[in-house]
Amino acid sequence: MQAGSTGVSLITCLYAMTDTLTIARDLGASGIDRKQAEAIAAAIGNTGEHLATERDIAALRGEVRFLFGLLFLLNLAILGKVFEVF
Repeated sequence: MQAGSTGVSLITCLYAMTDTLTIARDLGASGIDRKQAEAIAAAIGNTGEHLATERDIAALRGEVRFLFGLLFLLNLAILGKVFEVF
């Protein structure tokens, strides 16, 4: 995880790193090989990089609204041409 580049705070990154360490320790305590436990914890920790932040969702929402507005205007233009024929 990279702090700042996608709106993820440094505290969130530190928490995720600590959380993966806890996961690796718990897996190791349950009998899973240490290297396998670390690999599983790293894979789980990396999933956080692919989660959308509130800022990402807000930006996407704005883009969707813009595109729907554009489609509405295009439909009006097409309907205008259709009724121009009659």
